[in-house]
Amino acid sequence: MANELSALTEIASDAIDRYAITPAETLHAGIARRVFSRVGVASTPTRVIHDRLATTAYSVTRAAVSGAAGAMATTFRTAGGDTDVLPLSRSRRGRMAIGAINALSGDRLAERRNDLTIRMAVRHAGVDVACTRDDLARAFPGATTRVAVFVHGLAETDDWWLRPQRGSRPRRPRHFGARLHEDAAYTPVYVRYNTGLHVSENGAQFDALLEALFAAWPVPVRKLALIGHSMGGLVIRSAAHAGTDAGHRWPASARHVITLGTPHHGAPLAKAAHAAAWALHALPEAAPLAGILDTRSAGIRDLRLGALHDDDWRDERFDT
Repeated sequence: MANELSALTEIASDAIDRYAITPAETLHAGIARRVFSRVGVASTPTRVIHDRLATTAYSVTRAAVSGAAGAMATTFRTAGGDTDVLPLSRSRRGRMAIGAINALSGDRLAERRNDLTIRMAVRHAGVDVACTRDDLARAFPGATTRVAVFVHGLAETDDWWLRPQRGSRPRRPRHFGARLHEDAAYTPVYVRYNTGLHVSENGAQFDALLEALFAAWPVPVRKLALIGHSMGGLVIRSAAHAGTDAGHRWPASARHVITLGTPHHGAPLAKAAHAAAWALHALPEAAPLAGILDTRSAGIRDLRLGALHDDDWRDERFDT
């Protein structure tokens, strides 16, 4: 059973290690190395003792934090019993927080099978919808032959497309999906995915999802529109490549592909982060900051060059 409280505890432990303990240890080591090198060979005995004590101290601290977090996680799981504990998923703000967490470390969450890991899925009313004919028919009782699939961007979720309007607007909000439905008879379908994974991984998953959606849609799909924001546009392009190579049916029905703010040639901010990490590695005292930048997720790394396929990142060295 999923337990988001336990999962949050595990994430907190990992964050303390990556953003506090490890940077402190790296900074300590960098300063000590510079001081001892200035003193010379005469500092060797002191340096050996210092290094052993420092290593022990940081190891004990790391073990204490990990042990405490593990005990808390176990307590939360025991208290939850055989039921799902989903305090974040039940609220809009909580789901947005989960999206942000996945953007920062979604690749690591997936590796550890953390319960906060987002799995790509069609979404309706804040919950996943399986791509089976019965489930889709229940979620979309007014399904039409025209389908518009919305793919959000980095650190977002399907809720991004349904943001509440502000100010003096009409009482009945008309989001993009609602407008397409009312004006062009397109049924809006929203997808959520883990933006911390490589774009190519999400592209392959999105290709499989679209093929399943195409096959199980309550009525035959005549026209398909794909709308992506930011990273979502890259995921759509990656999925189109994967689907075409695999000979899937859905690409032939895609009539429109619309990307909004998509970094097709790379995102300036991602490029700046890469350059900053490279520069900071040159100074031992700045290494902790470089280390923090190096922990950015695979999805964020892919935005630097707009990577779409496995070959775009497989041999990439981000730390040099």
